[in-house]
Amino acid sequence: MTEEQTTTPVPFSLLAWIGGFLAALCVGAIGNVIAGLAGMSVRNGFAGGVFGLIPGLVFVAIGWSTRRQSPSLSGGLIVAGCIVALVGGTCGGFLSSH
Repeated sequence: MTEEQTTTPVPFSLLAWIGGFLAALCVGAIGNVIAGLAGMSVRNGFAGGVFGLIPGLVFVAIGWSTRRQSPSLSGGLIVAGCIVALVGGTCGGFLSSH
């Protein structure tokens, strides 16, 4: 006979989601400043946009890799990472092209 393994879903925690969201947003903002300065030194709009995307993509990757252990926290990390990537890529592209 084979045993069936059942997994119980982890309940959603709004506090963990908000914690992941705020942590990624605050640290990502600092990362975007550093990435924006690096993008401005390149003086290429495309490269500056790519530099600006990096902090947000790091948080998306962290959230994606931890989604099984803590889905609420990783959800906040992923949403904030997308916002950080959008704002950082846009600002990095505009700042480095002028």
